[in-house]
Amino acid sequence: MASIKQRWEGWMEVFGRRSDELPYVHLERSSRDGVCLCECPRALVGMPGQMDCPWCGCGWLFNCAACGRSFTYAKPVWISMPLGQIVEQDMLARGWKHDPSAFAAAAEGMAEMLSKVEGNGEYVYLDGLFLPLQTRNTEVQGTSANHKITVLPHLLERRMPGTLESVLGDGKYWWDNKRQDVE
Repeated sequence: MASIKQRWEGWMEVFGRRSDELPYVHLERSSRDGVCLCECPRALVGMPGQMDCPWCGCGWLFNCAACGRSFTYAKPVWISMPLGQIVEQDMLARGWKHDPSAFAAAAEGMAEMLSKVEGNGEYVYLDGLFLPLQTRNTEVQGTSANHKITVLPHLLERRMPGTLESVLGDGKYWWDNKRQDVE
């Protein structure tokens, strides 16, 4: 069996990560508020599983990297586990075949999403973006739709349970805001 050092060097080679890039900021479930199907003691955010039906929850909920189940709210945490390792474990658990190039591409995409996360506050997932929960009065372009945000439905969910499902769980919302440049 490979030593920890050998495994670590293998990860650095596959994912181009150096030890001086660790620790880094990742996201972890911050509460069980809103929609929370994950029961893991510690739930790190995994790769978004967004399909072409974002209203089902895949467009507005995080996925746990360990169990794949969804949750709503996450907080920034400093972590020393290589991002590539988290992504590979997540993708293998979802049924992907072992493919280092696919894992590397996914880790690169995840690193880009995490690069905008700052070390405080809470975050939510919306259509390919990790957004601060307090995001207000802005417009963002997601993977599937253009979003005009006065207040995120995720924030309203805490005061008015059911808001997330009534707004983002409605296919009409996504159809009405569909990006025209996406098939």
